[in-house]
This record gives sequence, structure tokens and C-alpha cells, in this order.
Amino acid sequence: MHTSYTNVIMVEYANQPTTSTYAAGEDKTADVIELLQNLDPVGGQETTLLIPDELTRHVLAKAGVTCEDVRTLRLFSLAGQMFLNDIVDEACVVQQNRMQAPLKFQQNEGYPTKDRRPVVLTEDVAVAAREYGMKVYRPQFLNQ
Repeated sequence: MHTSYTNVIMVEYANQPTTSTYAAGEDKTADVIELLQNLDPVGGQETTLLIPDELTRHVLAKAGVTCEDVRTLRLFSLAGQMFLNDIVDEACVVQQNRMQAPLKFQQNEGYPTKDRRPVVLTEDVAVAAREYGMKVYRPQFLNQ
């Protein structure tokens, strides 16, 4: 996982171990307060996330959750950003593995072999998302 906060506890997904940058029994309160202050738009520096507050608020409203605290909203945005980052990283690994496969295999699977530039395909993202329990479907008009 990639983050700019060095002392945040990282909980990995079910198939991966839980990791932490803290020693046993170490107090985490100061680091949590610092994280919340960094997420607060009024206090100190402005934290810019890839997912805007309006989009997070809309997605939470569609799920039936109302959130008035901007820090909590940005914490949801940060979690979503980290999740998307994990999927993109995994899709890049899938793409690299596909590019290292023999050309004959790539031709049999229908992948373009003339252009050797690294391109992440929808199939690569689908494989990466499947590892996180998501299914990616092709639009109906592309299946015809």
C-alpha cells in the first residue's frame, strides 16, 4: 500500500497478513490526531485527494449514509483512493506478466502483438478487480 502517512496502521485484505509500523503497546493516539488534522480543510495544510469530497458525499448518499464531518468524508475518500491504487497496481502487474508471455500465446489469446508499448487493457483490470472480489463486465454492445 502506498501512503504519505508513515505511522498509519495498514490492514491488508483477507488473503494477506495484517501489518503495522507500531511496536507492541505503543500509543497511536498522537498519530491518529495528526491524521485527522491533516484531513481537516480548516486546520493547517490543505490535503488534496484524488477523489473529490462531492463525489464521496454522492456515493455515500446513494448508499444511504449521511456524513457532515469533512474529516470523515475525506477518510472515506482516502480509503477509496487506496483501494483504487491497489487495483491499478495489480492491473499493471497483470499487464507486465501478459507482456512477458510468449508472442505465440499472446496471438492465440487475441492480444495485439505488433505494438509492444505497455498498455493496460480492460482484461487486465478485470483480472485485478477479480482478486478483490469485484466483477467487471463488458458492455452489451461490445459482446455482439
